[in-house]
Amino acid sequence: MVIPVAAGSGSDVIARAVANDASALLKQPIVIDNRPGAGGNIGTALVARAKPDGYTIVMNSLNHVINPALYSKPGYDVASDFVPVVILGTGNIVLAVRGDSPIKDLKSFLEAARKASAPLTYATPGNGSVNHLATAMLAQAAGVKFQHIPFGGAPAASNALAAGQVDFAILAPASTTGMFQSGRLRALGMTGPRIASMPGVPSIREILPDYEVAPWYGVFVPKGTPPDVVTKLHRAFKEAQSRPELKNRMEQVGIVLSTQSQDDFAKLMTTEIPRWNEVVKRSGATVD
Repeated sequence: MVIPVAAGSGSDVIARAVANDASALLKQPIVIDNRPGAGGNIGTALVARAKPDGYTIVMNSLNHVINPALYSKPGYDVASDFVPVVILGTGNIVLAVRGDSPIKDLKSFLEAARKASAPLTYATPGNGSVNHLATAMLAQAAGVKFQHIPFGGAPAASNALAAGQVDFAILAPASTTGMFQSGRLRALGMTGPRIASMPGVPSIREILPDYEVAPWYGVFVPKGTPPDVVTKLHRAFKEAQSRPELKNRMEQVGIVLSTQSQDDFAKLMTTEIPRWNEVVKRSGATVD
């Protein structure tokens, strides 16, 4: 299972947890292979060129459909190079500041952004990442400007915020839970709905009703993979998702495991591609 982002990122945490259960059901190990770089294009393109036998798969998130709008040559085509196998779940990203920041809540954050003499700075795992676009969408919804500071992966962005190198960041709870629990970071708002593990943190849409970003996480195989192999993989991951232990573990990091079918996932792809293409255009984000 290729993970096209750095180890320790939200996608990586989710992939390892689900793969562990699915591996037992398939009765063979699922080896995790982190291949970060180019916003996820390196690992994703690697799987697009792999032998379509079901033995090389990729676990991806929104960057799977975002990158073709950002890069002139991402190295793959979502529609023609991949078959959606299973949507593992939907997640959340959390707007955070340093633990000792004078900004205590979402309302004071927006007030600070509007009154600042220079745009507040924010860290992301990279240019064109979901975190970057989610923050650009927040700026549009709130009518403010932010200064983007890209880093090389989610852990680097989290550490930069904790060290005070930037004013804020939008980060995946899956990769930052420890920092919130220790007080190094303070959560101000969720880009999606409230989550069970952080019930006191409001949804941003409670203040900005038109704003919501809830990333999905899914498994894909190369186009041409035999249908019976796709079905076998789908069933293994779906059975893993039904296990209460995994459900509880994922809820603690803000992930709601999906009940959608393979057809549902395929239909989602047909709407996500044009949606995020438009988001990228409005944000002005470019890579090449």
